[in-house]
Order: sequence, then C-alpha cells, then structure tokens
Amino acid sequence: MEELYINNEGISFLIYSNFELTNLISTLVTQYNQAAYSLEMYWLVKEKINEPEYYYLFQYSIPFYYAENYFIKLDMCVKIVSEMKKYTNKKKNIKLFFKRINKIFPNLRYVRNSIAHFEDRIQNKGPNNQKAINDDTNVIIGNIIDGKYQTEIYVEKPIEYKTNHKKKVIYEKKRITIDLAKIKLLEFKKLLLNLLIDLAKKEP
Repeated sequence: MEELYINNEGISFLIYSNFELTNLISTLVTQYNQAAYSLEMYWLVKEKINEPEYYYLFQYSIPFYYAENYFIKLDMCVKIVSEMKKYTNKKKNIKLFFKRINKIFPNLRYVRNSIAHFEDRIQNKGPNNQKAINDDTNVIIGNIIDGKYQTEIYVEKPIEYKTNHKKKVIYEKKRITIDLAKIKLLEFKKLLLNLLIDLAKKEP
C-alpha cells in the first residue's frame, strides 16, 4: 500500500508567500503525520491483541484510543486549513478542498466536537447549553464496530416557525459512523498534497 505519511523532503521545494502561511503548513503536516501514525497503530494493535490471553479492556480501550486520536488529529488538519484562508488569496482552492474532504470524512469536525464537550454530553446538553433531544442516542464516549468509529454529534433540528414568532435554535443528537480504512486517509493525503502545491503556485 502507498505510504501513509507525508515526507517533509518531498514538499521542501514548495515556497509560500508569507511566514504565517509557511508556519501553518508546517504544523499541518505534523498533525497529518500524527494522524497517520495513530491509524497505523490502531490497525497494528488490532492485529496484535486480538488473542484470547488479552483482557477485553485492552482489546477495546487501546484500539479506541488510537481511533479517537486519529480523528482528533484529522480535525486539527481541517481547522488549520481553515485558518490558512487568512493568509492566501486562493480561497477557492481551500473551499474546493473542504468540499472534497467532506465526501471522504463526512461530519469529521463534529466527531471531535462531541469528544471535546464530554461534560456537556453527560449533562445531556446540546450546543449553547440547550437541552439535547433523542436521549436514546446517548453514546457517551463512542464505539468501534467493524472497523468503524461510532460517536454522536449535535445537529440543528429543522423547525417551522409561525409568522412573527421568535426563532429559537434547537439541537438534537445524531449517531454517526466513520470508516477507519487506510484508503480513506490516502485519499485525504492526496487532496492535501494537491492543495499545498496549489497554494505554492504564483499568481499569474
């Protein structure tokens, strides 16, 4: 299989327009490689500890640690790319990147948000301290089922308002699953490298 990691030497020829953008891209590559490491360790651990002598706790908690960290690092990549818009005129390239990424990892950013707001979830709160709906979907820390990471997200619930009625945003919980297949990360890597090359090109 193709190498999961981004080799820094392979992109060293790319020169960017300002220090801020260069610094963000350096951080981006680091976060991506940490995501690749977590995914690689997830599958390695799954192979090594899937034996009878290991306790269930180790069979579950260690792979879950790497799966959870994998998506946190991927989310960091997405947030860094979003920040990069401030330092380049090629905002269309970044917008296209996000559009394509969403097809590979739907709801990626929501996955990390649900982990980060662990305390709110225990108290059955949605975003902005609003009470969550669909309590039966209360997956507190997530699961791994058939090589897929499962967790919950908070999404805005569509509501029809009467005329002159004060609008109120209400959120509900929604359970999602995201594939841990390495091929997904390779697709992400390809799009990321293409974006880095595009951002380094000089304006005509």
